[in-house]
Amino acid sequence: MSKQKIIEQLKDDPLMPLRHSAEHIMHTAIQELFPSTKKVMGPPIRDGFYFDFDLDTPISLEEFGKIEARMQEIIDAALPISMKEITKGEAEKLFESNTYKIATLNEIVERGEKITICEIGSPNDKHYDIDLCAGPHTRNTKDVKAFKLLSVAGAYYKGDEKNKMLQRIYATAFDSQEALNEHLSRLEEAKKRDHKKLGAALELFIFHETAPGLAYWLPKGMKLYNELVEFWRTEHESGGYQEIASPLINKKDLYETSGHWEHYKDDMFIADMGENEVYCLKPMNCPNAMVVFGSKTRSYKELPLRLGDTDCLHRYERSGTLNGLLRIRGFRQDDAHLFVSEDQVENEVKNLFEITERFYSIFGLEYKFRFGTRPESYMGELEVWEKAESAVKKILKNSGKEYFVAEGDGVFYGP
Repeated sequence: MSKQKIIEQLKDDPLMPLRHSAEHIMHTAIQELFPSTKKVMGPPIRDGFYFDFDLDTPISLEEFGKIEARMQEIIDAALPISMKEITKGEAEKLFESNTYKIATLNEIVERGEKITICEIGSPNDKHYDIDLCAGPHTRNTKDVKAFKLLSVAGAYYKGDEKNKMLQRIYATAFDSQEALNEHLSRLEEAKKRDHKKLGAALELFIFHETAPGLAYWLPKGMKLYNELVEFWRTEHESGGYQEIASPLINKKDLYETSGHWEHYKDDMFIADMGENEVYCLKPMNCPNAMVVFGSKTRSYKELPLRLGDTDCLHRYERSGTLNGLLRIRGFRQDDAHLFVSEDQVENEVKNLFEITERFYSIFGLEYKFRFGTRPESYMGELEVWEKAESAVKKILKNSGKEYFVAEGDGVFYGP
């Protein structure tokens, strides 16, 4: 996800501008302490922020103390944080020695967006930094009341393993030391309940270096796994769903027909078997469900037709993003494909909301909805998209559940 999309999703978070400012303060400190650093990018994220940078010498946790001390100097200097729009030529001159910034600049130009820079202080100040950024920030470095560097990790540039491995520092910031202390306490408690450690300790599942991002389910874990699938099966059958299963390996022709090859192939496991036969491990069930639907002549009397499945899916998640069972390359998901007439859309979405509430509430899980609207590159007729979006929006408003709109971030075939 792009930096601007992340910021858009966090726009209602009152701490986002503060954390965005803290991010700039952090990379200013790193640039001062490690002059050969090449800044790359770093967005505010939920509960904190991170920054990627290119530096041949690894930064260790032991060096966090001096980075934090330099950050505090910059904060205490009470430097103004300002934004300014500049031309492409001016930006190219400013960042001519940083290929990462030039690449970002070109992307900004391609999107037709304004080119803006963020300045901390002025060139005559002891601490000064200038960077490509669209904001928002606080007005002064002194607005960052409390912060903490949390961890350092490797991250491929743009998440692509073909690119250079960068260093990424995760951190957080708050508007008071008390709020920061409470957050750090919660993080320590969460470490004690890290599911990756508990999974192995309770003999539920393990991971092995020969299969990154793919879990080994142990006997005790399989019992839980199968119980969950059986619960899914019972609940869906009572809701009028019919279970199907489809091939885990398919020719790329299937995904060319569905449109996934154009939009999704970089996230698929692909095998070229020669003789013009390219196969893919199934990353989603949608195209296969369409094959089932089209396997015979259908009548409107069959609608709504609800096809459900829990087939194993595989997606080529980049190694730097993997995180136990939370970000994994092989998984089974609660999936379904509903074939409905246009006048049935609203009622079917309402039913989906009820199923969602049933599944989450039984485990005591809180949730909110993300409403992804029509992307620039979409399939289908605009009128049908507008009807579907209108129906979903109406039900979201009536649901009483928290939701946010991710403009233009729907999948290419539907909101």
